[in-house]
Amino acid sequence: MSLKTVSLKDRVKSELPRLIGFCLVGGGGFIVHSSLVFLLTGPLAMGPILSWFPAFIMAVTFTWLLNRFLTFRGLGGHSTSGEAARYFIVESFGAGINFTVYAGIIFAKVPVLSYPILALACGAGVAFLFNYIVLRLVVYNKPGEAALQKPLGADIDEIYYQHAMSVPFARRVTIYARQRMYRHFIAVMTPDENTRILDFGISETENEESNILEKSYPHPQNICCVGIGDGEEVIKAFPNISYVPITPGEPLPFADKSFDVAYSNAVFEHMGSRTARLKILQELSRVAKHVYITIPNRWFPLEHHTAIPLLHFIPKLFRVFTRKGKYEYWSVPQNLQFLSLSDLEQVFTRAGLKGVGARTGLPLGPFSSNLAYWTKSEAGKQNDR
Repeated sequence: MSLKTVSLKDRVKSELPRLIGFCLVGGGGFIVHSSLVFLLTGPLAMGPILSWFPAFIMAVTFTWLLNRFLTFRGLGGHSTSGEAARYFIVESFGAGINFTVYAGIIFAKVPVLSYPILALACGAGVAFLFNYIVLRLVVYNKPGEAALQKPLGADIDEIYYQHAMSVPFARRVTIYARQRMYRHFIAVMTPDENTRILDFGISETENEESNILEKSYPHPQNICCVGIGDGEEVIKAFPNISYVPITPGEPLPFADKSFDVAYSNAVFEHMGSRTARLKILQELSRVAKHVYITIPNRWFPLEHHTAIPLLHFIPKLFRVFTRKGKYEYWSVPQNLQFLSLSDLEQVFTRAGLKGVGARTGLPLGPFSSNLAYWTKSEAGKQNDR
């Protein structure tokens, strides 16, 4: 949404979440700035004017990082270095306003306000609105589209790899995590050369990170994959597997217990509701003797689909901040749910299944990257390895 083509009411409505975020980040920057001024003027005995400058540099670096990855995520439209340069230039002009007010109060010895911290607060308040408006016009001026590349409801795998894999080192980390998840699947389900596996929801975007089961399993002829596309890319990449297209909302086209294991990776979080997850789980348990499900862990510090840190711990806040911009697709509950082990346990229980849960992927204890839940009459080793 362009700031130049909308009404004032829509403009305010669109900008309000970012303005709140900018205010919160600015509050954090003020804490950094004021704390350093206090440290430099107190224990280090630096003058109140001289101390302002190094404190400002640290505070601007702090706010740039938070505004880049949270408040204005996806709106930069510049290279990292270009964005940083523009940001520091704008903040420097704002700092001129800030410093003029600050120094004026100090030199004029305004009653009460001449205390350095209070003078700094006055300067920061005057510069706040200037900084926000100019940053939006000069630095973060890219239109806030959900994903102009893909409308809502488009191929979710393609959108995921377009967004999450744009983060540095994300591909290497993802491959490592998924290899651990594959080893966990082998450890607890113990498939052999006769085990028939149904892969529900295979990624039809084939790349180095996707479809680890198909890439790694030594008996691909025993894997049957299902998806909502034509499967052309999957069949080309894995000629020894079988592929069956399915229609969302309809029963799977297989007889009862046609498979030994139904495997599903990173699908349940995109199902939108508990009822939808329950129906799919019931259908998977109908066509297979056992079920193995993996999902992203909602308590992993980085949100899997956007790499935004921590914000998804409060889903409503995450949806507000991603509603306008590059990541709007993931703000829609139908497209992304944040699930925990207890959520998986509940859906297994409602389906009448006795399951076993574990954390897998990147091993960070309760903050591990992924979760697994499965059914098996004689469960193998339950801990990741």
